[in-house]
Amino acid sequence: MDCSATKPKYDRATHEQLEAYVLFCQAHPEMCTGKKFPQTPQLMKELWQQLADLLNSCRGPIRSAAKWKETLGVWKSQLRTRARRLKMNQRLTGGSPSSKPMTDFEEMALSTFDIL
Repeated sequence: MDCSATKPKYDRATHEQLEAYVLFCQAHPEMCTGKKFPQTPQLMKELWQQLADLLNSCRGPIRSAAKWKETLGVWKSQLRTRARRLKMNQRLTGGSPSSKPMTDFEEMALSTFDIL
């Protein structure tokens, strides 16, 4: 079997797709409410399908709405963890800047999702 002809098992979402996700969430803040203020399940399902169609039209992997929801949840969790570690590191070092600070895009995503 020629492995070069098959796609990798887990393609990462591209930066373009992540930017599209953040912009979509800014346009549809109900996507960020999570379980605190549940919207109607049908509305959320439709929004996730719209988002999946948008992300699939960008360069990068193609996934179902359910898989995008899982993938983007993991990304948000990783982003939250990175921000928390950087904040803790700044406290421990007396406020000195980190060797790899958050990018402008990561800062925008954090503010969009009200993280930290």
